[in-house]
Amino acid sequence: MFLSVFNQSEKASKDQVYRFDFEQGEDLSEFWNICEFATFNRDKDLLRVKDGVLTLFSSSDSMPMMISKPLDVPQGSVITVTRRVKISRGERLFAGGFAMFQTEDSNLVTKPSEGDKSWGRCLGDCMGLIEYSYDLKHKEKRPGKDVFRFLAADWELNKNHEIIMPVYDEWFVESFSYDTRLNRLIYRINMDKYTLNTYSMDKPAVRILMHSYGKGNDCKIEIDYIEVKIEDQTYRRTR
Repeated sequence: MFLSVFNQSEKASKDQVYRFDFEQGEDLSEFWNICEFATFNRDKDLLRVKDGVLTLFSSSDSMPMMISKPLDVPQGSVITVTRRVKISRGERLFAGGFAMFQTEDSNLVTKPSEGDKSWGRCLGDCMGLIEYSYDLKHKEKRPGKDVFRFLAADWELNKNHEIIMPVYDEWFVESFSYDTRLNRLIYRINMDKYTLNTYSMDKPAVRILMHSYGKGNDCKIEIDYIEVKIEDQTYRRTR
């Protein structure tokens, strides 16, 4: 992991950048909690890293999640997570996810309470979600069947979402941001940009979640790199 802190000027304080290139010997354990989907049982062997590419691979035996440690995001900041990925799905069901949660927790490891079926609750309050969805039976309420969904926290109440043409089996760059100044979520995929207004943050930190949930043996997300940037934009103009 590469961490850098930049002094922008006398007024603009410190920006933080965390970068992961998945080179041999790179330690992910201080930043990422690698665990089993829904159970949160930790197991670093759930991930596959080869030739500088990390693979989240779902099968009947394994369904991994990557959950970041809580990251302080002060008012006036913008947090942006950028990654280069290749996403593959099977012919049954795929619902890979890329999400942000706001939290008061300060611990890397978190687990749902005994018997709690809403496992995501232990991560905090979901701010926004990118879901890579393929479900032709479409039993759930979320919009679209073979789409990428960009959902704000109030997507169901206020239809606050965007439907995006899916991109499978080829490399692309995507970024997911939250701007505390505007209470705005921003998703970029290749050259396209989508924005959603959302609730303001009332908790100090953000967790990042990534997973490749699916049924069948062909559901996977390959990641070339991840960069997490928290920028102090207190003294910069909004757009």
